[in-house]
Amino acid sequence: MKILVGNNKLAKLGGSETYTYALVGELVRQGHQVDCIASGMPGIVSNRIKDDFGVITRFRPTTAGYDLVLLSHKTSIELARNVQGFKIQTCHGVHHPLERPVPGMDAYVAVSDEVAEGLKNQGYSASVIYNGVDCDRFYPMTNDTRDDLQFVLSLAHSDEANQMIHEACDMLGCTLQVLNKYKSAVWEVEYLINQADMVISLGRGVYEAAACGRNVVIFDYRPYMGKEAIGDGYVTPEVFPLYMKNNCSGRYTKKIFNAEILKGEMARYDSFNGELLREFAMKHLNIKNQVQKYLDLVR
Repeated sequence: MKILVGNNKLAKLGGSETYTYALVGELVRQGHQVDCIASGMPGIVSNRIKDDFGVITRFRPTTAGYDLVLLSHKTSIELARNVQGFKIQTCHGVHHPLERPVPGMDAYVAVSDEVAEGLKNQGYSASVIYNGVDCDRFYPMTNDTRDDLQFVLSLAHSDEANQMIHEACDMLGCTLQVLNKYKSAVWEVEYLINQADMVISLGRGVYEAAACGRNVVIFDYRPYMGKEAIGDGYVTPEVFPLYMKNNCSGRYTKKIFNAEILKGEMARYDSFNGELLREFAMKHLNIKNQVQKYLDLVR
């Protein structure tokens, strides 16, 4: 198939940008002819898509025809307004104006049950396809798993959250590394994830850490979610499907955190749980399966 993939921007690292990279990569591996379209300017993600998959990103409107058009955000939809093909809009969130559904698509996809419910309230029916992870890129790179929690990687965005995580790590006697993508973005984050026993994050970072067989705590402070630092806490395969209903955003339980509560969640660390999360990711988050769900929507 000839397929166009669109995202708002592909210059900097972010959840939808990494999703787009994974989506394009799997489509190419399956033998499809793929093009990309985005607003803004070239950057790290569009360059990696070109270097790794040979796919060029257009940064202007196009009128070419495609068998399938996979678009995220209003900006990419506008760039592809005159494109012919079966158009699917993927909505990644419930807050940002760019995520709102655009009339006239052939199908709509929500990355969580929460987003699907929001679309339903606006009169749109959407299929739920959870964020796909390249489980060949994000995988346990070593069989060594520590019996005790020693090294924690924070992918939290806020200084307030990372200060709380730092205090919890001090109480537990473990080492903390902070990787805030807005301050020190790293493309090959899978290597840092694999060095950690536990990863603290929201959203896509949770899925990628699980695919790497790491223990995970869902937590961060995002001002758009309110005045308190919230999270869902420690992740096991039993509760993972529940937290995914809200894209592992912390909005499922909306548990309010402080350093002491966070310490309690981190103290639940179990090296065997990482293996179970890897199995869960392979079954429910593997990009190979998620891409097939998109292809199945084409009528």
